[in-house]
Amino acid sequence: MDSSTSGSTLPGSPPPGNQLARGAIGLREVIFQSITHMAPAAAVAFSIPFGIAFGGGATPLAVIFALVGSLFVALSIGQLAKHLPSAGSFYTYASKSLHPSVGFLVGWGYAFVEPLVAPLLFLNLGFAAADVFHTEFNWAADLWWPWAIAGAIVVFVIGYLGIRVSAGAGTILGIFEIAVFTLIAITLIAKADHNTLAVFTTKYANNPDFKGFSGVVAASVFTVLAFIGFEAAAPLAEEAKMLTEQTADPPLEALEPVANAADAVSLADDAKAIFVEESLNRYVVALLRATRADSRLYLGASPRAGIALLRVAKARALADARGFLQPDDVKAVAVPVLAHRLILAPEARSTGLTGEQIIRETLEKTPVPV
Repeated sequence: MDSSTSGSTLPGSPPPGNQLARGAIGLREVIFQSITHMAPAAAVAFSIPFGIAFGGGATPLAVIFALVGSLFVALSIGQLAKHLPSAGSFYTYASKSLHPSVGFLVGWGYAFVEPLVAPLLFLNLGFAAADVFHTEFNWAADLWWPWAIAGAIVVFVIGYLGIRVSAGAGTILGIFEIAVFTLIAITLIAKADHNTLAVFTTKYANNPDFKGFSGVVAASVFTVLAFIGFEAAAPLAEEAKMLTEQTADPPLEALEPVANAADAVSLADDAKAIFVEESLNRYVVALLRATRADSRLYLGASPRAGIALLRVAKARALADARGFLQPDDVKAVAVPVLAHRLILAPEARSTGLTGEQIIRETLEKTPVPV
């Protein structure tokens, strides 16, 4: 919802256009959406048993390893959320921190994988329900498909009824799932013949091929799958924390001035007084002319661009406490000063070429005065 409409839209009122109404869902529903997407019950039923084959009785330690690793990843994602939009999740992070092409692959990878998750979960539901009813009531063991279809229909109906109903149902089911597994865990501990904290050591990692610490590490590779989906809530939580901090005690209000207008004018005068050799003037002109002669550009750098380049280069020299200009000053600021002033030819734009690349190439090709 944009700022022009957020002030006039009351919680629960119909949204303007195709936007989400204010107050439709809250933080609780969004967090439980992440929990249900993580599917802890399915993770316990399918991911951790694979880890047991490697970790044996020390698998609880492997789960701790996986949990700690997931927490570190969650903290990292939370820090990224302070600087990058989190709506795109891993797509945004991979695109901004690695390369746009990597983000493209990650985004499409999610788009292809996510549609496969629901059918797999429906199949798991069908097989689990068929096994329970076969064991308890002696029903046919191959009657898994009615339960899978019923699960798909229920999910579709809940989603069709709207985001409030679906998010509320996810919250209720998530709480129920957590409660069930908590009771199961307490029951297993209470009824165990022997409880020991040794399961949190490598003592019972007795797989002949993965004994000791190697077995725990191997098991953690599979147990970490039990936490997949946790990353969805981390950006939201970090952004919510940041909003609270910024609105409760805005840091900008505590800032104090470090300079006044007279100081700024004085610094500008000092920058103007920086000495520039004639050879550096000719170097700047050579850079400008090289961009004008580049066939990949529809419009190169103008004389005004050269004036701006020298002014910024002088400011850099002043910041470096020098009273004279060096070629490195010009080269250091050429890309941010000149790149946005160029207009690329359509053919160059179609290849993905940028003004920054052209300026860097120009700097490499143009002789530097000595």
